Amino acid sequence: MNIANSGRVNNGSPPSDYRVLQRGGTKVKELAIKSMKLNRDLDRYVEQALEQDRPVKIGWGRAGDERPKDGEFGVLTHLPEGAKVLCLGNLGPFVGAANRGGTLTLRGSTGSMIAAFHVKGKTVVEKDVGNKAGFGMRGGEITIQGSSGSETGSAMEGGILLVRGHAGDYLGSRMSGNEIDKEIRNQRVLKNPRTYGT
Repeated sequence: MNIANSGRVNNGSPPSDYRVLQRGGTKVKELAIKSMKLNRDLDRYVEQALEQDRPVKIGWGRAGDERPKDGEFGVLTHLPEGAKVLCLGNLGPFVGAANRGGTLTLRGSTGSMIAAFHVKGKTVVEKDVGNKAGFGMRGGEITIQGSSGSETGSAMEGGILLVRGHAGDYLGSRMSGNEIDKEIRNQRVLKNPRTYGT
């Protein structure tokens, strides 16, 4: 199966962004409301966590019971220096964008454009991601424990992006700096920034 045309990175990944929108306006509206609430709450949680030097945990109840997030998009963005966020769930597109020095760990998968415009800090995704992971990245580190879709590292200017699983077509397209590592069977392969495809 061609990863670029499948709409799924593998069986555990969320559907492509296009398919999410095709579910119907009600679903999209519900996801938008949940996403906005999560972003509002996150601002308060991060501020408190920085004062107390502790991480923010999202996707767990007060008793530690799992309550994974599901489909929220455009969340966990602009993390400030020193912030630590641990999130459980499978999220939609544009998660963790414009990280400004925080650490984001996602115990799940996400749609397209994870950690787009990453400035500094660290982002770790423990499962698969959609297309254009690390788009326009300028610095910091992104680690994808699973596979990534097409155009991973597209327009990347700096930083390090590590994909431990399969990477789709056009890895590092329009990339102008630094490196993308693709770990294959415990071997690291440095991709030339001017190489298109895998």
